[in-house]
Amino acid sequence: MIHYIIARRDYGEHIIRYWNRTSIGIGTATGVTAAQVTHAAGESFAQWMECWTRLDRLARPKPTFRAVPTGTTAIVLGVPNERALKALERKLRDNCINHVAVREPDAPWNGQLMTIGLWPDAPAVRLLRRYKLL
Repeated sequence: MIHYIIARRDYGEHIIRYWNRTSIGIGTATGVTAAQVTHAAGESFAQWMECWTRLDRLARPKPTFRAVPTGTTAIVLGVPNERALKALERKLRDNCINHVAVREPDAPWNGQLMTIGLWPDAPAVRLLRRYKLL
């Protein structure tokens, strides 16, 4: 099983601008990236599992696991900024590829798109070829 997560590469720019305007520390770009990737992975896997449990009347085999299966490969890809991530989100939607778009409500992002988690084994290799590992 392959589980794709796509994250922005520009978190550091936002942290520096926000830090200069406030006295509130919000962590490092690495920490923000780790948190957002964790959200996207967890939420996309949970939706995928919910789909399996609700649609068990379908002819496909039921999973026999409640956690991420052993042997799952997680691949985290990067895009330059929110604009690129939104473009990818549109492509995924247009191609009916199940995914979770994670938006951060807190400052300094204020609702910006942060990461996308594809459902495990989503047929998106063709759309993701141009993106590099994070």
